[in-house]
Amino acid sequence: MRPPQAATPARTSGYFSTWVSTKLFGDGQEGPLHPWVELLMLGLLVLAAFVVMVYNLGSFPDTVLADEADNAQSAVRILYNQPPENGFFGFDWTSQPAFSVYKEAAFIAIFGFNIMAMRLPSAVISALALIPFYLLLRRQFSVVASLLATILLATSVWYINFSRSGWNIIDICFYMLMSMLFLMWALDTMTSGLGPPWLKWVHFAAAGFFCALGLYGYPAGRAITLAMAAFFPVVLLLRRNHWKPLLMGCLLLFMVEAVAFAPQAVYIARNWELFNGRSRVVLILNDPAYKADPVGTMLQQLGRNIRGPWDGRVNNTAQYSPVGEPQLDRTTGLLVLVGMALTILVGTLRARPETWLWWLMLLAGWALTQLLTVGTPNGARGMGYMPALVYFAGVSLEGVVVGLRRISTRVGWVLVTRPLLVAALAAAILLVGHANVKHYIDWQNTPHTRQDRYLYITAREFPKWSAHIIDRAKNNGGITNVGIWRDAHPVQDRANPYGSSP
Repeated sequence: MRPPQAATPARTSGYFSTWVSTKLFGDGQEGPLHPWVELLMLGLLVLAAFVVMVYNLGSFPDTVLADEADNAQSAVRILYNQPPENGFFGFDWTSQPAFSVYKEAAFIAIFGFNIMAMRLPSAVISALALIPFYLLLRRQFSVVASLLATILLATSVWYINFSRSGWNIIDICFYMLMSMLFLMWALDTMTSGLGPPWLKWVHFAAAGFFCALGLYGYPAGRAITLAMAAFFPVVLLLRRNHWKPLLMGCLLLFMVEAVAFAPQAVYIARNWELFNGRSRVVLILNDPAYKADPVGTMLQQLGRNIRGPWDGRVNNTAQYSPVGEPQLDRTTGLLVLVGMALTILVGTLRARPETWLWWLMLLAGWALTQLLTVGTPNGARGMGYMPALVYFAGVSLEGVVVGLRRISTRVGWVLVTRPLLVAALAAAILLVGHANVKHYIDWQNTPHTRQDRYLYITAREFPKWSAHIIDRAKNNGGITNVGIWRDAHPVQDRANPYGSSP
């Protein structure tokens, strides 16, 4: 048995753990690419994903959901001097922090009041989120596995749907991944001794800042803070030789988060009932079925929400994913299951802080948004933990990559067989990605999907609707939600509002 190799700094190695590579998958290791080549490949991937997310964004989907329209209305009112009470630190139309509508207002101010400008913030932030996702995977996995897992994330129907929506749901992914990345960089700096001593404090503070942004966004972003709080006892155990700087870093992270969120928190405290109105409605503890049978209801919740990513029979939130289909495509779903099993069965993976953090982000987000709320599985509430699921697909892909290296070594002609085997794997994942993108387009093009998206504003009537909204904002008129508009402008055929040419 070959003795373990010396560990390489986590941010630069890009290798699976030494134990796994030598004991489970084989002892071959892929030499890293030149950093500029790797950055170029990542840049091209992010650019290609951004093209998918913005192509025909102003007219496809060709119906604007009520949530998109109401978000845009709040943003437009800001531009016409009708901001929320308490301004930037007030509430949006859902009685949640107004930060997201101010962000959308900035895009509308630059690009005009149109459907593309409404949806562009989600497209931009979802493309940017692929960068920290790749960098986090690259800490543990090879270039090939990290890139292919990032492709699976970028092309998932679940991910694409919200990347092309004028809603702040997908923002959670970016805040979560950035907070994770800065936290890992802080641990690297603390344990390796590389870099100036103050750098780790900068990284801890940056992680706290992105945790605060999670609180400013869609309500599911609160799970980021819960996962971080659960992670620190784990990392204190794994890195107990550094317990003093870890405790100080933990305090700094949460102190920065508290300071950054304090202006909003003060307003929330003064309007606590309003802020929690929606949460009380969806909380399962307030559901009559739960009150009648708590144990049975929670067991049903547990069963449905464990199956959601893999069993389409439990999925019926038609606006967020195709009804009757699993949230993940079959290939990604299988890779996720295998990857989960590997992280549980292989001791070294459990001992890695990153793996623990991925698990905690997944479980915190899943429990808070799915297990404890009614009407689940719900892809909108669960968007924040979706990248954590795909991480486990990366675990499986790394196992395949290392296995292919081992096969090529045994077969011989390594310089020929290894690239061919890796190319075949890459082609298979690209085909999965292509099929997912096509499936998203087909899904959004079908009449029953339009029916499922009702209430909506059609792209054809958007100019008339937007003029009405601007007029009310200019003249200090009240908010006209989509339901009120729809009552005055009925659609004869909800499934096919465009007549013979949908």
